Amino acid sequence: QKELASGQDEPRFDPPYSTIHVGTITGGTARNIVAKECRFAWEVRALPSFNGVDIADEMMAFANRSLLPAMCEISENCHIKTVNKGEVPGLNAHPFAIELGLRLAQQNSSYAVSYGTEAGLFELGGVPSVICGPGNIDQAHKPNEFIHENELVACTQIMTRIAEHLAQ
Repeated sequence: QKELASGQDEPRFDPPYSTIHVGTITGGTARNIVAKECRFAWEVRALPSFNGVDIADEMMAFANRSLLPAMCEISENCHIKTVNKGEVPGLNAHPFAIELGLRLAQQNSSYAVSYGTEAGLFELGGVPSVICGPGNIDQAHKPNEFIHENELVACTQIMTRIAEHLAQ
């Protein structure tokens, strides 16, 4: 993570670098018994200019080179394995999509966010994409998440403008 932070600086994002995150860790049967196995779910959130798979490959190379030999000295049955459950590339929106999104949202500027969406996949598939909509990430993905009513009204107005644009 320190290497990513020192080697990247894209100020439109907060943080301005790709991140590595461990979300869950499971293993063992009791705190006084060495665990037979340990599993953890981790992810790379790569900026659009970086390939998350390359970062994950570097992590595995490090683990195999620096961690696995010492583990195998204790037991030859040790191994380290990563199972890729999917990739969500960062969105590098096409300028046309940004311009159209700003016009339809009646906004003057865009900004980047440091969380994943399917929009990066759409863009890679040749479908210019932007993300806009109601709500604030500070209230999302937690108990009692909510969207203010005025944001829903604004979203409805944007959707109406999109429908009118498509009808032309």
